[in-house]
Order: sequence, then structure tokens, then C-alpha cells
Amino acid sequence: MKFTRCAFLTLCVMVLISHAIASASGLNRDPGFHPGAGLTTCYMVYYEPDMAINGLLDGITAGCGYRFPNEPVVIHSDGELTFGSPSCDGSTGSETPAVADPTDWICELRAVAAYDMNPFSRILFTPMAGLGYRYRNNEPEDPGGYERQSRYVYSPVGLSVGGFNADGWSWQVAGEYDFFWKGMVKSRLSDVRPAFNDPGIDQDTGDGYGAGFSLVLSKIVGHSNDLSLGMYLRYWDIEPSNPAPFEIRRFPAAQVFVYEPENETTIFGLRLELQF
Repeated sequence: MKFTRCAFLTLCVMVLISHAIASASGLNRDPGFHPGAGLTTCYMVYYEPDMAINGLLDGITAGCGYRFPNEPVVIHSDGELTFGSPSCDGSTGSETPAVADPTDWICELRAVAAYDMNPFSRILFTPMAGLGYRYRNNEPEDPGGYERQSRYVYSPVGLSVGGFNADGWSWQVAGEYDFFWKGMVKSRLSDVRPAFNDPGIDQDTGDGYGAGFSLVLSKIVGHSNDLSLGMYLRYWDIEPSNPAPFEIRRFPAAQVFVYEPENETTIFGLRLELQF
């Protein structure tokens, strides 16, 4: 599947409308709905044996949430879509050297519930837990390369600590652990040769984990809007997948299997967001 402009615009719309679930993000403590949107730029480093992919990705963020009146409970959903053409150092699926930059894009959606605790004046502790979905598409432009589609289902569990003052400034530090529930990788080997099948490769519960860290500085602008600038770090460590059968149409290969190798992904970047 080629990453066309039409596909990109469709995904942008999906990300923006997928956050009808209410949430309150940052340190906006007014009850009710709080939608928001922003821009992000980041640097991705992906590594697996015999291949490394690294480079800049740019994208959009969106979210919407709800803070319950007279209750310290917050529910929110958010999403991010990033894309770019990072550089590839290694070989393609056919063992030929990769020379052209791949097209890479990532869509991530998540919904969490959080509980505010305010044991100290102007300091807020907020534990949270939820469910997340991550989709990554990588498509080399080299002859002999093939498209890979990776899907993760996971549960983020974390804690944020923030503070605010009477001048409308606030800060927030957050960390999380991502429990890996399930993964699936679709390797489109038919891109290499039309006679090859496209195996779907499963990854089981616990076959990896993720982690994240963020630091955000916010300022109230206008009546009650929050403008925030933040830095973030995301990390994934995934173990080798289960094997899947490799077949050649009309000439079934006996006892031949393929698998997704162990891999690590590190992403660090900046976000500029406005919450209403």
C-alpha cells in the first residue's frame, strides 16, 4: 500500500475525530470537556539485527477529555500521527543493501482514566491507566524490499506530577510503563515476488514492553485556553515473534517459516499543543 496524499488526509481526519471521548489533559482543572490539538516533530531510532532506521518524523496530535465536576477523576483519549522518510542502514528482506529511504508513518491512539491527588498546595499527583493501540507502516522503496505493518495493543500505567501558580503557568512531569498485550506484523513479501504469500506474524502477551517520559510547560492564554510546549521520550523493546509459514503460490514450501526479529524503537521529540 503506497502512502498517498489521500491516505494521509484520511488518517488525519480519523485521528482528529477519534477523540470524541472526553478528557482533561495537562493541569486544566475546570470541569467539563477539554478538546485540543497540536503539532509534533521527533527523531526516531529503530534497530533490529542487520538493519537500522533513523530520521525525523513530523505530525499532528489531537485529544478530547472530560473532568468530572466535584470529583478528582479525569478520563481522556488522545492520538498522534507522524510520518517521514528516515534513512535506512542495512539490508532489505532479500538480503540486498538498502539504498533508498523508506516511507515510515506511525498512528497511535489511547484512552486512559486518571485520579488527581493534591496532598500539597499547588502540587498535583495523578496516577493513570488505560488502553493503547499503535500502528506503524514501513515501506522501503528499494527493489527487493517489502512493506511491513506492525500493530501493538498495550496498557499504559503511569504517574504525572505537576505544579501551577497564580500567574497561569504550570509544569508537569510524567512517566509510564506500557504493558504489551498483543502484536501482529503483516509482512507483504509479495512486494518482493508476486508468488510469495503475505504472512501474518503474531506476538504474544508479554513479548516486549514500552516506556515513556514527558516534561511539559503550559501557560493559560485568552480566557481559559492552555498553550503548552513539551518534550517527550518513547521506547519500545520487542522480542522475536512467533514463526509464521512462508509459502510460494503453486509451489508450497514445506516446513519453511519466517518471523519478526527482536527490535528496539526510541523516539524523542517536541510537541506544541493548544487546549480549549
